[in-house]
Amino acid sequence: MSANRSAATPPRYAALRRAVGNGVRRIRALPVAVVALLVFAVWLASTLTVNPPSFSFDGSWWNGIDWAIVTDKQFGSAIDFTYGPWADLDKPSVISLRVFLPAAIGAVVTGILLMVAAWKLARNWMPVVPAALVVALIAAPAVSVAFGLSFSGRVLLLGVMCAFGFSVAAFSARWRYGTIVALAVLSGLAVLVKFPNGILAVGTTLLIAALCADRGLARKAVAVLVALAVSSTSVVVFWALAGQNFGNLVPWFGASFQLTAGYADAMGIEESDAISQYGVLFALLVVLVVLAVMRRGSSRVVLLILVAWVFVVALRLGFTRHDFLHTRQSFVLLLGAVLALGLSRQIWFGLVSLVVATVATLAMGPSYFHFVNPVDLAATSAESISAVVSPSYRANLVDAARKAGADQYDVPTAVLAAIGDQPVHIDPDDANVGWVYSLNWDPVPVFQSYSAYTPELDELNSAALTAPKGPRAVLRAPLFAIDGRNPMWDSPSYIRTLVCNYLPSVTTAKWQLLERSTSRCGAPSVLSTVSFSSGQHVPVPAAPNADYMVVARLSVPNSPLNWLSTEAFKPVSTLVVTTNQHQFRLPRALAAAPLILTIPKSAGWAAQFGGDTNVTSLSVNAAGTVVFSAIPVTSGN
Repeated sequence: MSANRSAATPPRYAALRRAVGNGVRRIRALPVAVVALLVFAVWLASTLTVNPPSFSFDGSWWNGIDWAIVTDKQFGSAIDFTYGPWADLDKPSVISLRVFLPAAIGAVVTGILLMVAAWKLARNWMPVVPAALVVALIAAPAVSVAFGLSFSGRVLLLGVMCAFGFSVAAFSARWRYGTIVALAVLSGLAVLVKFPNGILAVGTTLLIAALCADRGLARKAVAVLVALAVSSTSVVVFWALAGQNFGNLVPWFGASFQLTAGYADAMGIEESDAISQYGVLFALLVVLVVLAVMRRGSSRVVLLILVAWVFVVALRLGFTRHDFLHTRQSFVLLLGAVLALGLSRQIWFGLVSLVVATVATLAMGPSYFHFVNPVDLAATSAESISAVVSPSYRANLVDAARKAGADQYDVPTAVLAAIGDQPVHIDPDDANVGWVYSLNWDPVPVFQSYSAYTPELDELNSAALTAPKGPRAVLRAPLFAIDGRNPMWDSPSYIRTLVCNYLPSVTTAKWQLLERSTSRCGAPSVLSTVSFSSGQHVPVPAAPNADYMVVARLSVPNSPLNWLSTEAFKPVSTLVVTTNQHQFRLPRALAAAPLILTIPKSAGWAAQFGGDTNVTSLSVNAAGTVVFSAIPVTSGN
């Protein structure tokens, strides 16, 4: 009977069966302590932290994305964000099993794959016991979800580890094409989780196909085409599985590209406390170059190309918006490369390099001992399992979060009654309000206005406000800005449309409700055009009367160096506008949009919601031209 079953096994599964059998035999041959360490590593790497909805600035968009998935919002139409319809794999929430279960499965699958890869890399240059210790005490904590490495980040790291693994012969060559296909599938899914991470993961997979496939240009070209075809197919298949309309796929790609392209200029910052990390980053680059050059039996050119790729990816991911949170993923990628390139002949150098990379990586997160403490790990695992199997456990967490949210937001009953069942957008950034009060949430596509980094995204938001099926009401909190920006200039066309097409109906100290009306703005008229030099004081011309809104459109040429630096990494210099009211950082792409300088009383906006905007002079830290215009605004119906 067994012989018949063996004969009936399709040939394509024979290699897989042999590999599984060999793997089981090898595990049985290992010392018990080593097996225990590896089991602990998988447990640590694949345990998912339970995240009830939070009401922080970031927590709002996390929950907003998960809520959009639960309520079947169409990405590319109702929602445009760098996160896609599978974002719950990166940002799981207990608001529904629909978003938590896929995240749990993704954590387990990627955790196992990463630990297998780490074990193979470590065993390529060190004995079995040290390798097990490295995997359990270094690799597993570094890739744990609790540390902050998300699904899309894990897929990218897995691609990096596989690229080096094939280059140093740590992975068997016969698995090369199967690995490329598997990575292409995961990378395609990662694109729909977090667009920039997914694109980099696809790029890494294509690099493996180009550099690590069989010799010969034709075979390499075929491998690249197969990887590209599989990743593209994966995107389409997972888009359909998420219940998304195929007609929205291209628009979502376009908007996600705009968000990714505008990110560096709009969001690139430097935390002064983190400047020293550049020294660590370049020290690790030197270590990787030395390891690649000293590595025997591998193509140094291939290894140096991979080192350059990983360094560029790490620089872009962790140092464009440079703070302690973002640099974690950069150092994890570099740690994976060091783990692959450790030397067998000069093992001391490899170990020292590994220690340096480990300290640089784990210093970015919470207490290391929290990760490796079995008691804490058991408690986290129990919470994760409860979130999967117990509806009452999830319900209790959700109810407690809603109560905490209602206490924090404190939206008056009169405001909620005025909203009723109307489709409502929450401005400027707190989608959680809609979830907490179970409102009919109908957001503009870039639902946190500070993220509308480009004119195209700004116009998407503006058009959504006046679309026939757009929101009938907008619930606004007091203005809030990040990175020294002007919240009245974040998505400027959108703000102008709010003034022109929505009327205040209820205003309190903490909330302002706007309801859609017919347009109450007339045609703009040019007041003056002024050329200015850097830092020159420019008076704002007076409006014809008190019922006019004054706007400015700036034209500020960008230097080739600054453009190139922005595209590759982050701008050398950012645009800063100083007014009589404040100094603001302005995303260069939005400079030509209608920047509101004066809000007339006829708009009906209270001061805390932007009604006190009254710019009488401005200066810019670059030379250019400004066009001032006036737009009449009636008090409305």
